[in-house]
Amino acid sequence: MNLSTKQMNLRRFLETGAGAGIGAILASPRLSSALAAERTRGEIEGLFESDDPQLIRMAADVMCNCVLAKIKVPEGTAKRRWLQAGTGDAFYGQWIWDTIGSWMPLIAEIPTRAMTERMAEAIMTDHWQTPLPIPTVDRHDKRWVAASYWRGDVWPVPNYQIAAAFATQGYPAIAADVADKTVANAIKHGINEHYDSVTGSPLGVGNLGMSCAIVTMMLDQLTSKYHLKVRKP
Repeated sequence: MNLSTKQMNLRRFLETGAGAGIGAILASPRLSSALAAERTRGEIEGLFESDDPQLIRMAADVMCNCVLAKIKVPEGTAKRRWLQAGTGDAFYGQWIWDTIGSWMPLIAEIPTRAMTERMAEAIMTDHWQTPLPIPTVDRHDKRWVAASYWRGDVWPVPNYQIAAAFATQGYPAIAADVADKTVANAIKHGINEHYDSVTGSPLGVGNLGMSCAIVTMMLDQLTSKYHLKVRKP
């Protein structure tokens, strides 16, 4: 796969630690070491380079305020999500919560093959495999609520994006699992804005335009149980 300059820059940005929004799925020695130590502001700014000092300050602000300021000592099941270096030792650096946003870099083809493999493993755990996947927040997070707006519910468009991304990366079975369950739920409950991730009950606006992604899943052949195509004239 040939990465564009923009994609390579994004990958480097992720690997410096500013991309911890990928959650604990992204774990490389470089990222781990970036988060393992209490770095000074100067050291963090040193992770980036630009002709514009303002951009370096902004990147450091993101690293300090959006990443390092929001990590905590893991508890309970969260311990499995600690970032690890090549030695396998656990480090200070666990992201506070994992959300649907953790999967978005996969759509842009940013993660390495090793990262993608870890993402493929993680998506099939009970953290994300609610009766109707994929919840907008990790089901094991204490803030998860199955029917809450972007706090544990399920939306057709992110499901389509994630399924398509896994299919592109060579995981058609994962894509089909997400797509088939999304379509099956829509057949049962109708086309809706979003859904309860446990009961599948419809939430929000009925027949919302962007929910046409449910049909797009079938037209793009992401499903394995449901087959649909546009009739040729």
